[in-house]
Formats: sequence, C-alpha cells, structure tokens
Amino acid sequence: MSFQITQEHFTEDYGKKLFAGDVKGSVNEDQLRRIQIRETILSHLEKERQLFFKGIKVLRLFFIDEVVKYKQYDEAGNTYNGSYADMFVEEYNDII
Repeated sequence: MSFQITQEHFTEDYGKKLFAGDVKGSVNEDQLRRIQIRETILSHLEKERQLFFKGIKVLRLFFIDEVVKYKQYDEAGNTYNGSYADMFVEEYNDII
C-alpha cells in the first residue's frame, strides 16, 4: 500500500483523497457530536490562551437540537445530564 500526504489531503494508492474533516467508514450521530464538542473545547482553550493576557474573554456557544440532550429532569424535578452534557464533561476532562 502506498500513499501521499500533503497539508491539504491524504491520497491512498487507489487515488482516493481524504481531506481534513472527512470521515472514512461509518460514523453515527453521537460520534459526530463528540468530535464537534472535542474540537470546540480545543479551539476554545487555544483562543483563550492567546487572548487571556489581553483581557479578552472567549465565549463559545453550542446550538443543540433538543434541550433533553443537554439537561433532563426526573419526576421529583431534580436535574441530571443529558448525553451532550456527559460528552462535554468526558471530553473536557480528557483534555484538561
């Protein structure tokens, strides 16, 4: 097997090019969200590192399709994390 790597893409021996952000194989919705969350955390921390000493506060927003994927309530009204909140905590802890 031969391949070529450039800054723009990766080319396999049969000519298939993969660009940054491309996915090879099957990826489900949760995997895509996890990747988006991880990349947002990484870019946020990098931008925060660059701007902290200039006194500039960095803000990132997540737009989600359903609130229950971030925060849920049990029958007694107590809150607990939805799947997106769990992903965020896991990815943040892995990075930090």
